[in-house]
Amino acid sequence: MNIRVLTLNIHKGLNAFGRKYVLESLRRAMRELDADILCLQEVVGRNLSESETLQSQYEYLADSIWSHYSYGQNAVLENFQHGNAILTKFPIEMEFHLDLAVRPYERRGLLHVMVDADALPSRLHLLCTHLGLRRSERRMQIRKIVQYLELIPKEDAVILAGDFNDWGTGETHRLLDPALGFQEVHLALRGKYARTFPSILPLLQLDRIYFKNMNVLSAMKRGWGSRYLSDHCIVGAELTLRRTEGESMAS
Repeated sequence: MNIRVLTLNIHKGLNAFGRKYVLESLRRAMRELDADILCLQEVVGRNLSESETLQSQYEYLADSIWSHYSYGQNAVLENFQHGNAILTKFPIEMEFHLDLAVRPYERRGLLHVMVDADALPSRLHLLCTHLGLRRSERRMQIRKIVQYLELIPKEDAVILAGDFNDWGTGETHRLLDPALGFQEVHLALRGKYARTFPSILPLLQLDRIYFKNMNVLSAMKRGWGSRYLSDHCIVGAELTLRRTEGESMAS
């Protein structure tokens, strides 16, 4: 079974220069790419200066296409909150948010959902994260993520995507430890991570899609629209889900 996944830091719905609200254009672009799963970062969950009856950004983006979604709050600023969101066409059986904050004024997290076991031929875990800007911070966050990944049954399929803020490859190399069993889509197919930031002239390899117990068929980076829609490029992949047996991870 083939699954298309995209990851993007949506920059709170602002364009690359932070001057224009482009959420409607972003929704159109996401629909055109026709993914089954979206892993999004810097998503505004609630604007504290507006009515609580208004949709969150993840609900607005999901609309009628991705009918199942989960949100994990990371930061609460003066007028709004933002965090990670996972939008999927598959029913969600379990969800959990892991706090990765190292410093109280820079909140980070890992959002984890498990797809309903009846929806796919094997168990699938989806994880979305946004790591810190400082190397020492990312080192501690990766350590926590690795410890968390070790709790997931070894035979289960896993997709871990997001903005890793790893300017080189220093801290994230632990995710490629053979004992964990993960690969990264661009690294697996092309021998190097995709350059995704800034979208107007991508130089840094910040955005990744890691996978386990799946096969990667293709990987893409799209900058044609994201240079206007975000300061990050869109990264995507098509993966094949293998059939496995066993018990589900306990929630």
